[in-house]
Amino acid sequence: MNTRFKRILILGAAAMLLFSVTTAYAQEGGIKHKQQRKGNLIEELGLTSEQQAQFKEQRGEHRRQMKEIHTVLQNKRLQLQEELEKPASDKNKIDALASELKSLQAQLIDLRIGGIIQTKTILTPEQFAKFKEKVSFRRKMGRRGGKGPARRKF
Repeated sequence: MNTRFKRILILGAAAMLLFSVTTAYAQEGGIKHKQQRKGNLIEELGLTSEQQAQFKEQRGEHRRQMKEIHTVLQNKRLQLQEELEKPASDKNKIDALASELKSLQAQLIDLRIGGIIQTKTILTPEQFAKFKEKVSFRRKMGRRGGKGPARRKF
């Protein structure tokens, strides 16, 4: 019995090691691919160094703000789900959480629109047309290799 337990333990450790190595390799490949795509987009758009700097700064700030709102949004969704799952839910609390979710969604829309307007000010009309074409193609492909856009729960 003792040797059987050791075998199971060794096999489990080997499986975990194999999984962690493949995950790390896949993440590294994903980062390289993302950097390559970014480089290709810069080349295809023909951005000047000034435009590249402006674009990088704008995207960084935009991502930071979006991430902030998404974090709060996720927490509020969890709070709402927890409140809805309670046997005795508080309608006032549910309404307040729903209002907060609506407000956060509106903030996301405002940020997206603001990001588009900022991008338009950085790029020439021709560059923006190419950019829009590239972004639309990526959205059609979705985040899962052509299987359509990822769907959100709840």
